[in-house]
Amino acid sequence: MTGALDADRYAGHLIRRAEQVHTSLWSKFVSETVTSQQFAVLDALRKGPGVDQSTVARLTSPDRSTAHHIVRLLTEQHYVSRTRDLSDRRRTLRR
Repeated sequence: MTGALDADRYAGHLIRRAEQVHTSLWSKFVSETVTSQQFAVLDALRKGPGVDQSTVARLTSPDRSTAHHIVRLLTEQHYVSRTRDLSDRRRTLRR
C-alpha cells in the first residue's frame, strides 16, 4: 500500500462513528440508564405485553442471544417482569 487510507471512505468506520454520535446524543437527551436497544425492547413490550423472548427478538431485530441478555438485564433492573405461560409451562412471558 502506498499512502494512508482515508477512513472516511469506509462504511465500517462511518457506521462506528455514527454509533458513537448516536450513543452520545441518546445519553444526553433520552436516558443515561436505558440504552436504545433496551428502549426498543421496552417499547415492544408496551405494544404487546405478555410476549415471549423469541417474539421480543423478532420485534426488535437483535439476535436471540442479545435479546435474551437485554431482557435478563431489564428484568434484574425491575423494568420487566416475567410470568410462566399457563398454556405452555416451558415458556416465560415478559411484561
